[in-house]
Amino acid sequence: MKTVICILLFAVLCLRADMSMAIDGNARDYIPLPPGTNLGILYFQHLDAHRFYSNRKEVPGDNKLEVNAPLVRMVHYTTLWGMTIDPQFVIPVYGTAHTKIGALGLDQSTTSMGDLTIGCTFWLVNKPEKTFWVGFTPWITFPTGNFNHDKFVSSSALASNRYTFTSQFGLEKGLGYGFHLSAIAEGAVYTDNNDWMSATGGKATQSKDPTFLSQISLSYDITKTTFASVKWRYLACGETEVAGVKQKDGADDHRVDLALFHMLTKTDQLMFEYQKTVQVKNGYDSDGFLVRWVHVF
Repeated sequence: MKTVICILLFAVLCLRADMSMAIDGNARDYIPLPPGTNLGILYFQHLDAHRFYSNRKEVPGDNKLEVNAPLVRMVHYTTLWGMTIDPQFVIPVYGTAHTKIGALGLDQSTTSMGDLTIGCTFWLVNKPEKTFWVGFTPWITFPTGNFNHDKFVSSSALASNRYTFTSQFGLEKGLGYGFHLSAIAEGAVYTDNNDWMSATGGKATQSKDPTFLSQISLSYDITKTTFASVKWRYLACGETEVAGVKQKDGADDHRVDLALFHMLTKTDQLMFEYQKTVQVKNGYDSDGFLVRWVHVF
C-alpha cells in the first residue's frame, strides 16, 4: 500500500510542476517596454501524457494525463525611483484536468479556477543601447483555486491549496546577427497543504521542499516581425512529505521547448510553443503546447 500511495503522490508533483508555466517565462520576456505601456495576455496550455515514471522507471498500466488551461495575465510598465518595474498578475480560468493511474484504478476529472499569482519585475540593469537587461521578480501564488480533497490528484493540476513564494532572476543579451540569449533562474518555497489525502482517505498535511528551476533560450530573428526560439528547462528538488513520511518524489526533470513568435499587427503578437519532456524522474512524461496572444495598449 505504501508503494501505491507514493506513486499517487508522484503524479501530483508532476502536475504542479507543469502548470507552473504561468511564471516560466519565454524568450525575450525580460526586455522591458516603455513606462506607461500595458499588456493584456491570453494563454492556452495543453498537456498530454500516457507514460508515468517512478525513480526513472516506467510504471506499467493504463496511465493518462490531460490538462487544458486558459490563463489571463495583465502587465503594467511604470517606474519606481527611476527604475523600470512591471506589476502584474496571472490566473488560470476554469481549466480542466483528467488523470488516470492504472495501478490504482484511479480515473479523475476536474474543472475549476486556478491559483492567482501576482508579481513585479524590477530591472536592475536596463541598457538597451548594449542590448543587455537583468531583472528580479518576486512572485506570490495564493490558494484561490478550487482544490478538491476527494479529487486531489486532478484538482492539484490547477489548484495547490498552499501559498508559494518564488524569487526569479532573468537576463537578456543581444548577441548580434539576429541572435538573442535569454536566461531565467528561480527558487520557490511552499507552505503546507493541510487538506491532503491520507493513506486511509482522511485529511493529512503535505509539506514540500523548495524547488529550483532554470531556463536558457536562444532566439533568432527570422524577419523584422517574426522570431523563433529553442529553450532548455530544468526542474529540481521539491520532495514532499505526507503526515511526516518522506515520499522520495523529488524532481530531476529536463524539457525542451520550440517556439515561434509573430507580430500580427503593431500591437498584437501571437506565439506557439511546443513542449517536450525529455527526461523525468518521477511523474508523467508529457508533451504539450502553449499558445500566447499579447495585446499592447
